[in-house]
Amino acid sequence: MKTYLKPKTLLLSTAVGLLLLPGAQARAETAAGDGAARSATVEELIVTAQKREETTLTVPMGLTALSGEQLERQQSYRLEDFVAKVPGLNLTETMGGTQLVVRGIAASYASINAPVATYIDETPLVGIGPFSGGSSNTPNLDAFDIKRIEVLKGPQGTLYGANALGGLFKYVTNAPDPAGFAAKVQAGVSTVDHGGDGYNLHGMINVPLADDLAFRLVGYDNEYPGYIDDPSRGLKNINDNRFAGGRASLLWTPTTAFSLRLNAFYQKHTWGDLGGEDVAPSTFTPIHCNYCQERLASQPGRNELQYYNATINWDLGPAKLMTSSTYYKSSFLQDRDLSIGYGNIATFLFTNLFGFPPGPYGFWAGQDYHGDSWVHEARLSSNGEGPLEWQAGAYYTDKKATNFQVYHPIFVPTKTVLFNDSTIGTETLPTTYKEIAGYANVDYHITPTFDVAVGGRYSHQRQTFEQIGTGYDASATLPEASMKDEVFTYSGDARWRFTPDSMVYARIASGFVPGGPNDQGFTVPVPPTFGSSTTVNYELGLKSSLLDKRLSVEFSLFEIDWKKIQLAAVVGGYSSLTNGGTAKSQGFEWDFTYVPVGGLTLDFNGAYTKARLTEDVPASVGGLKGDRLPITPEWQASASASYERPLVGDLSGFAGVNWHFTGSRYGEFEEPGAGPRQKLRSYQIVDLRAGIETQRWTLAAYVKNVADSHAITYVTDETRSGLLVSPYGGNGPQSAFIVTPRTIGLEFTANF
Repeated sequence: MKTYLKPKTLLLSTAVGLLLLPGAQARAETAAGDGAARSATVEELIVTAQKREETTLTVPMGLTALSGEQLERQQSYRLEDFVAKVPGLNLTETMGGTQLVVRGIAASYASINAPVATYIDETPLVGIGPFSGGSSNTPNLDAFDIKRIEVLKGPQGTLYGANALGGLFKYVTNAPDPAGFAAKVQAGVSTVDHGGDGYNLHGMINVPLADDLAFRLVGYDNEYPGYIDDPSRGLKNINDNRFAGGRASLLWTPTTAFSLRLNAFYQKHTWGDLGGEDVAPSTFTPIHCNYCQERLASQPGRNELQYYNATINWDLGPAKLMTSSTYYKSSFLQDRDLSIGYGNIATFLFTNLFGFPPGPYGFWAGQDYHGDSWVHEARLSSNGEGPLEWQAGAYYTDKKATNFQVYHPIFVPTKTVLFNDSTIGTETLPTTYKEIAGYANVDYHITPTFDVAVGGRYSHQRQTFEQIGTGYDASATLPEASMKDEVFTYSGDARWRFTPDSMVYARIASGFVPGGPNDQGFTVPVPPTFGSSTTVNYELGLKSSLLDKRLSVEFSLFEIDWKKIQLAAVVGGYSSLTNGGTAKSQGFEWDFTYVPVGGLTLDFNGAYTKARLTEDVPASVGGLKGDRLPITPEWQASASASYERPLVGDLSGFAGVNWHFTGSRYGEFEEPGAGPRQKLRSYQIVDLRAGIETQRWTLAAYVKNVADSHAITYVTDETRSGLLVSPYGGNGPQSAFIVTPRTIGLEFTANF
C-alpha cells in the first residue's frame, strides 16, 4: 500500500532536514571557509536618510536600514515580516488597515493622521486627514527586489514634511542596470497551523536596451493563508490575504552627469475577512473558540495603489539638481458588520423609523476611500566639495479624496445583508489638501572631525471638507468648509568623529501632522477645525565600528515632546475631532552586530520606550496625566544569528535563527464608566530558516513562530465605531489581532 505525506507533514520534514543540513556539513570546513573568516566584516549600507548618500554609521540620528538581500534571505516581504527587526518600530493591523508607530508617538490604533510618513524613493505615499483613509492605511508594499528599507527614528519634518511626526519609513527600489541582463524567479509554498496553505510567486527581469538605457520589471502574486474561523457560518480560514502587483522602471543615462528614471507601480491587496479573534475584555479568553470570530456577514476588503513617477538627477558642476514628479491613485474598501455593538439600536431604527418587518436586525456598514494625488519636488544640493554642504528644495502636493459610507440592515435569522432594500443612509465626504513648502539645510565642517548642521522648512496648507448625507444622515449635509494653516519645522545636529570609525552626535528636530476642517456631525455644535499636532525630538547618540570592522555599535538616547494631540472625542453624543493633551516619550535604543568568524553574523537590538501623557486629554477620551500611550511596549528586543559556509564545490549552506520579545502594552484609552483599560501581555517569537544555494539557485526552508505562540498584538472594542457612540464602551466583546500562528514554508529561487 502506498503512503502519501500530507502537505504539512511534507513541509515540516523537508524544513527539519534543511535546518539540520548546515550543522552536519559544518564538519567539512574548507580552506576557503577559513579564508572567508579572516576577512569577515559587518556590512555597512549606503543610505539616503538626509537626501544625500552616506553610510549608516555617519548619519546623526537613530536609523535602521535593511538591505533587500537581508529581507529575501529571511522571507520578509510584508511589514508584518520585518517590523520586529527594527528597534523602536511597532505595527498595528486592525480593520483591514495598518499603522506604523515609531518611538511611541500614537494615541490610537487609528490616529487622525498617520504618525509616520511612508515614502517610496522620493515620494510620500500617505493620505492627509481622517477622511482620506491615510491614518490607518500605511502602504504595505511587497519588498521583493527592493534595494533597501530605511527607518528613520524621531521627527523628520524638515526634509520630509507632513506626517513625519514620529519618524519615517522609506522603500528604496532597485534602478535598472545597463551593465547586463539579469533575471530572477522565485516560488514558494507555505502552510499555517490552525489554518490553510499559501504560496508566493516573484519574478524580476533587467534588460539593457542600449549602453545608456535599461528596463527593469518586477511582478508578484502572493497568497497568505487565513487561520480565523467563523463557526456560526460554517466558514474556515476567512482572513486570507492576497498581494498581487508589479513595478516597472526605465533608466536613461545619456551622460555621466544626467539621468532620467521613469517608474510605474501597481499593487492590489485583498482579504477575505478581518483577522480578529473574539475575546472577553481584560482576560482575553476566547468567547467562541481559539482563532474564532462570529459575525452575521462577511467583512472583505480591498486596497489598491497605482503610482507613476519621473525623476531627473543632473550634475550641474557646482551643484546637483533633482526633480521628482509623481501621480498616484489609491482606493481602500472595507465592509463591516457592526451588529455586536449596534444590534439593539439597529432593530429599533429599522422597525420603528424605516418601517421594516419585525426584526431582529443587525447593522452593516461599507466604507470606500478613493483618491488621487500629484506630488512634485525639486532639490538643489552642493557637490560635496569644501567644508560647506548645503541643499535647498521646493515641494508641492495636490491631493483629492472621497470617503463614501453606506449602511444596510442585516436580517439576523437568515444572516442576510438587505442590499436590495432601501439604503438607510449614506455619507459622502469629499476632501482636498494642497501644500506648498520650501526647505533648506546647511552642514558646515568646522574641522575634519567636527561638523554642525541646521535646517528649516516652511509649509503652507489649505484643506477643504464637505459632508453630503442621505437617509437618516441627511441632516448631516453641510456646505464646504475650509482651513488654512502654516507650520515651520526645524532641525539641528552636531557630529564629532573621535576616531575614523566612531562618532558621537547630538540632534534636535521637529515634525508635524496637519490639522483640518472638522466633522460637524448632526446638529451638534463642534469646533469647525482642529489644529496641527507637533513634536520636538532631543537625541544623543554613539555610532562605532570596532575590531577591524567586525563589531558595529549603535546607541541613542531620546526624548520627544508631543503637543496638541489630535483625537476623536465625543461632543454631544457624537464622535468629532479635537486637539487635547500633551505627551512625552523618553527612552533609548541599541543595535550591536558582531561577525566573530567568516560567515557567522550575530545581532542584538532593542528599545526602551516610556511614552506617557503629561496632561489630561478630553474627558470623553479617558486618558489622564501619567497614563501610558497605546500600542508601544516599554521593552522590546530582537536577537539573531545567521551562518553561511561552503559545502561542496560551489554549493554552500546557510542557517539562521531570530528571536523577538515584545513587552506588555496598553490598548485604547477608555472613557469614564466604560470599563478597565486593556493591558496586553508580553510575548516572544522565534523563527528558524536554513537552506542550500549555488550562484544560480537557492532552496530555503523556514519555520516562523516556531512555538506557535498565541500572541495578541492589539485589541479593539467591537462596540466602538466612528459612526455612533455605543452604550457598551469597553465592557463589550473585544477583537484581538494575533501574530500569525506557526508557519512552515519552502522557497526556491533561480537566477539567470
